[in-house]
Parts: sequence; structure tokens; C-alpha cells
Amino acid sequence: MTMKTALALTLSMGLVATAATAQTRSLRTLLRDDSTSLARIAVQAGDCATPATQCSLGRTLADGWDGGVAYVPARNTTWYSDGAELTEIAGSCGLACSVTPKLVLGRLSRIGGLAASPGLEELYQVESIAGRAAITTYSISAGCAVAGGSTTFTLPTPFHRAGAIAYDGARQHLWVASSAFWIGGAANVLYLFERTRTGWSQLCTAPVDSCSRPAVGQIQGMAFEACRRVLWIADAGRVYEQSVSYRTPCPTLTSLGCCGSPGGEACHGLDVELGQVQSVGSSCTSRGCVSCPNMVLAVRGRPVVGNKAVQLQVLNGPTGGTGFAMLNGGPCRGVPFACGQLYPSLVTPWIVVPMGTLAGSRRCDGDAFFTFPIPNNYGLCGVELCAQGLVICPSLDLALTNGLNLLIEG
Repeated sequence: MTMKTALALTLSMGLVATAATAQTRSLRTLLRDDSTSLARIAVQAGDCATPATQCSLGRTLADGWDGGVAYVPARNTTWYSDGAELTEIAGSCGLACSVTPKLVLGRLSRIGGLAASPGLEELYQVESIAGRAAITTYSISAGCAVAGGSTTFTLPTPFHRAGAIAYDGARQHLWVASSAFWIGGAANVLYLFERTRTGWSQLCTAPVDSCSRPAVGQIQGMAFEACRRVLWIADAGRVYEQSVSYRTPCPTLTSLGCCGSPGGEACHGLDVELGQVQSVGSSCTSRGCVSCPNMVLAVRGRPVVGNKAVQLQVLNGPTGGTGFAMLNGGPCRGVPFACGQLYPSLVTPWIVVPMGTLAGSRRCDGDAFFTFPIPNNYGLCGVELCAQGLVICPSLDLALTNGLNLLIEG
């Protein structure tokens, strides 16, 4: 049984979204030091937290609308642009890919924002010159970005530039922000585009909710949460969380919160890290198994709608044992079993997936994994799963891993 089939079977057995409470979001930001113009990528827990450096880029961001950042959960990588180049980094700043961007508006055009779709494995770029902007779609399914089609459109005035872009996967919409960067007042305009067979078609424009005085400045970063219908917006000094209502022909925005930048840096790009994973309890081995105190069930990638490459991994287990992954709906609730705790609920249907033999070169470095693709279906928003690893040791005794709570978001 493939994991895609298994997940579909689980859903047919009555798995439903949980009424999860509001969670603090991890934001991935592209920041500019005003004293040096140098950029860094940072991660912060919510809009008001102090950003922790993930990568110092050694690149400058010359103009307010320059730059963008997009997180790709399938590969745990980040695409960023300084306005002129397009680069993907992995882990702790390791270069994964660098491409010459497609700029359709000429040599003076600058990239003002990036967004990504996990389900479609696409990257979206907005560029602009005086009074003109363009959206370009890249395929990232084969690794490095491959440019596809572009859509051009007119901005309100020659003073406007497109400083940010965000993707709504549930509706296949793109949000693009344009602002006036040289005249009094930001004169922000949000454009909403829908996908067509030939590119992107403009639906309407929407105003930004000011949150509080002073009003929102020139928009330099955006990200969208399709499950919660929340648009994140960043100007030079603050981050805004705005709820999107689709009750009118063009959506309306209502402020949920706004916060000043703790470090005094300007935010030039913004994305949200979704898909929550929480470890529960600890591993154990029965008396007949080799004692492996560092055994753990881990996850690679995030449980995000459309992420085809989530992996559950048993690491540092009894080498030569046979691994299985156990999953079912709802949060992990431990009950005594074998050497420790059994975490998947006993009252909802289970999926048990063989993971094969734990491979390793020493007694306790056995690893096994399986790929857990999440369908590109936003009906999965808020679905919570509990996962645990079970190992049958060569002696036929049991070892159990910790549990994992997985909350699907997008």
C-alpha cells in the first residue's frame, strides 16, 4: 500500500480536522541592515519576536522594493533574491541552486518578491520598473528553477514598484503588492490574480487595513496562509497579520495584529513556515533487544498541503530490526504497551506501514524511513495525525519510538 493510498483510506474512515487553537507562526524573513545595506535571512517565532539569523548573505539590497524570500518545505530549502539574482539555499546556508532570473521588463527591472507552491512545485517571481510589473512562473519539480511563462501588467503611477508577492494555493490566486516609493504616502495597491491557461489574469484590487496609526508603509514582503485565510504583510518597520474575507467580489482585509521590527531592520521578504510537528514521550527497547537510548522517530520536511516528500524516519535504532510506522487520526495519547507507551489512539482506525530493515554498521545506528506524500487537497487543513515507530528486533522482542503529533497546514 502506498502512503497516498493509505492517507486516502484514513480520510475515508472519518479523519477530520481538529479544532486547533491559534499557534505562533514561524516567519522566515529577508532583512536589510540600514547601516550597511547587507541582507540576512532570519527566522522568528511570530511577528513580534527577535529574528534569529539563519544565513548572512553578503548581498546588498539597494532599493526598498528589492528582494524576496520563499520557503520550500518539501526540500527544506529557501529561495531568495537580492533584486537581481535568484538563489536557493539549504540547511545552514549551503548553496543548493543559483539561476539567472528571467526578467521580461529589461535590464533596469528588479525582482521585488518571491512565493512558492508546494503542491504544484512552482516558484513565482514579481519584477517591476517605473509603472510596469511582471509575474514569472518557474518550475522547481526537477530541482533548480526552470522559467516558464510571464504576465505583465500596469502599475498605478511611474512612482510605483511591485515589492511583494504571495500565493493562495486553495484558490490558485496570486497577491501582488505595489507601492509608491518616492512620493508622500505609500499609496499601496494589492492586486489579486487568478491562474488561467495562458498565465495570470487580474481579478481586482483591494485596500490594505491600516491596523493602527501610522498607516501601512510601502509593502516589501508578503506571505499567505490558505488554510487560515491570512495574509502577512511587511513594510520597512512592521509585520502585519490580516484576515481575508471572500464575501465580496474582491476580498476585504481585517487586521489581526501588527508589530514593530525588534531589531530595527527593514523586512524585504517574508514567508510562513507551516506544518507543525511535536515530539511526544521517548523511545524504549525491550529486554531482548539491544539497548539503543538514542533511537528516535523524526520527520523530514513539514506536513504541508501538497508536500509530496514528507518522510518519517526511525534513526539510531537496533540495526537489523524490522521497522514499521503506525499512524492514525487525532493527537497522540499514550497507554502502557510493551516496554513503554503506545501513542496512536486505540479508538480510531490505524495504518501500519512496513519500513523495512533498519540499516546500519553498528549495533545502534539502524535507520529506516518511508515517504509520506500529502495530497494537494486543502480539505486536509487542520487534520492532526499521531505517528510512532515500532521495531521488531532480531530476537523478536519489540522496541518503540517516541510519538509525533503532525498538524497539516497550508
